[in-house]
Amino acid sequence: MFTPTIDGNLLVGPTAESVRDFTRVETTKEGLQHLERVAAKILPEFDISKVITSFAGLRANITNVVKKEKDFVVRISAPRFVSALGIKNPGMTCSPALSLRMVELLKKEGLSAKEKKAYFSKREGIKKFLEQTPGEQERMLREDPREGKLVCRCEGITEGDILRAIKRPLGATSVDGLKKRLRLGMGPCQGAFCTMRAMELLGRELQIPPQKVLKNKAGSYLASGCVK
Repeated sequence: MFTPTIDGNLLVGPTAESVRDFTRVETTKEGLQHLERVAAKILPEFDISKVITSFAGLRANITNVVKKEKDFVVRISAPRFVSALGIKNPGMTCSPALSLRMVELLKKEGLSAKEKKAYFSKREGIKKFLEQTPGEQERMLREDPREGKLVCRCEGITEGDILRAIKRPLGATSVDGLKKRLRLGMGPCQGAFCTMRAMELLGRELQIPPQKVLKNKAGSYLASGCVK
């Protein structure tokens, strides 16, 4: 598939390969070559040298039953526990209906949902400085000059944008946290110019030394120490 994203990039793929180990999340030369061959059939002018990054992930798959019993298996697997298995490519499209089905199953298990008084159906996105009108940018700069300090040149992310991402409820606590919220490091340089500055800002705001700043999960340190 060629999939245009809401940010203007183009995704190519995916491939699918059965693996027995949940730690197998690497991309391979063979997989990329396969994508290049297939993509060229759809878009002859496709140039893989223009690709800036590649991704891999895992999804649960059922292999030991007949096909009609292994796709979209939504069931109670243990008391008050719902399993959604074999949810493949259409999973995102089907997620609203799947969630309603799971709620029905949990109700039958005796669980009830209480209405939250402070519930917001839509979370407000992070206000990015360069996406504002000139008048709004001028106002933001008067309040905080850091709004105009560019950190990620490829994606147009400023220090002010990063501070908002860190300080908001459930704010970013890692470099990948900033990446998911702002697209920091997602451009052509893939973080070569902005990662160190992002680490400095995370360390300052979280009050931790640079060597304690994480890429994503616990233990994924980006630095081992300071040289000066």
